[in-house]
Amino acid sequence: MNNLEDLDKLFETALDVYGFEAQWAVAVGECGEFVALEGLRVQGRLTEEKIVDEVSDVLLMMLQLRFKIGKDKIDERVAYKVNRLKQRIKNSYPEVDI
Repeated sequence: MNNLEDLDKLFETALDVYGFEAQWAVAVGECGEFVALEGLRVQGRLTEEKIVDEVSDVLLMMLQLRFKIGKDKIDERVAYKVNRLKQRIKNSYPEVDI
């Protein structure tokens, strides 16, 4: 599975098999697991492997939600937020070239 078409098919199948509500619940759970990394960080037990694992889980679920909600809608909003971040950096740090 190496291309976006394969991912779309996988996401479609997952949503068909498990249903949107279940996948939404999994997405929320994965976000919770990511948030829980803060406890490990405070305790000095956070590893790069754990970060990579949880970021991957969250990203996979967010990509599924993007597929369901609408890639164009999500991509448009992401582009807006990326541009907003660029503008904030330019306003706060004019010496930085982005």
